[in-house]
Amino acid sequence: MNGRFVAYRYRPDLRFDGRSGPTRNDLPRPEGEEEVPEDGAREGTTPPFPDIPPVDASIEPGRTYLCAEMIVRHALPEYGDLVWLVLAEVETGSVLYIECQTCFVSGMVFRVDPQVGSGDLSVTSDDSDTILQNHDSSEVLNDLDPPVAGKQNLRGAFVEIQDVEAPDVAPPSRPAGSDFNFPPRTDDFAAVNAYYHQTQLFRRVADLGFPIASYFDGTDFPIPIDHRGTGVDDINAHWSPNGFGGTGHQCYSLCDLTNTAQPLGRSVDPWVHWHEMGGHGTLGDHVGKGTFDFAHSAGDGLAALQMDPESALRGTTERFRYAIPARAAAALRPHMALGVAPRTTSNTRANRAWPPATSGSTA
Repeated sequence: MNGRFVAYRYRPDLRFDGRSGPTRNDLPRPEGEEEVPEDGAREGTTPPFPDIPPVDASIEPGRTYLCAEMIVRHALPEYGDLVWLVLAEVETGSVLYIECQTCFVSGMVFRVDPQVGSGDLSVTSDDSDTILQNHDSSEVLNDLDPPVAGKQNLRGAFVEIQDVEAPDVAPPSRPAGSDFNFPPRTDDFAAVNAYYHQTQLFRRVADLGFPIASYFDGTDFPIPIDHRGTGVDDINAHWSPNGFGGTGHQCYSLCDLTNTAQPLGRSVDPWVHWHEMGGHGTLGDHVGKGTFDFAHSAGDGLAALQMDPESALRGTTERFRYAIPARAAAALRPHMALGVAPRTTSNTRANRAWPPATSGSTA
């Protein structure tokens, strides 16, 4: 990701993030078996270290070496993509120090929309938590900023969850080291999903070889994301420019209007994030506005490419349902709807579930 050269005095007792080795006592227990203190803190928990060889025989404890300081991504089974700080001695390539930079905090999200993940088209956006909780999962919230004064906020390298537009709904925070676990039909669940999906989007762009700082050079990071915005309760989301050739903020409303007391946020749908930031946000940084002259944007196509490879709908006639009209009313729209627009004659915000209708800024 980036790097520089540094002088480092080698201490074998600190090689593994301040420890002499990757001892099993430092590793998290399997899910359901982890002992968590009463205050919920898990600040000492780290993921397992990658397998790295011993240092070269020429490396001496207490001696100072010229090292390449590298910030790299390396995936581990069951933990996904993690960010590591590595100090490698330049002549032998020996790793003198390694530390996981990922804030090991997780949250409950819809990693993919429930229809794509399960292939079950009967799961819809007006379902109860009892049904929807069968489709969420605990995922690492990558690139979070460190806790401040013992409190972890949903702010990281790429986005910050904020209350930007009405209604006034503050994002959740947690004690340092605690996970962000909330039921699907809550604003807090929507906030966690907003952080997760936006972060994963930017990480995917970077993994494809596009440096975020230069590819989105008109955008100031972290981008404000409102998990319950747009001004009214509707099935919608929008991207807004900053006036300087980049993204100003994004707002997400609801997926379902049948139960706004227990809201299912629009930000739980990964398709919408690719539509808004992948489509409009990318155009804003490169052509100065969020749409093409000849089409809305490429966001829906990007969403399809991201979701289709692991879709449980592959091999069915519903595989590309995100590309065609479907149900007759937004409230009955299939859950996260694979980009489905209901079959209506109206093009108003309330009747369009996908893509969201224009609302003053680019939707």
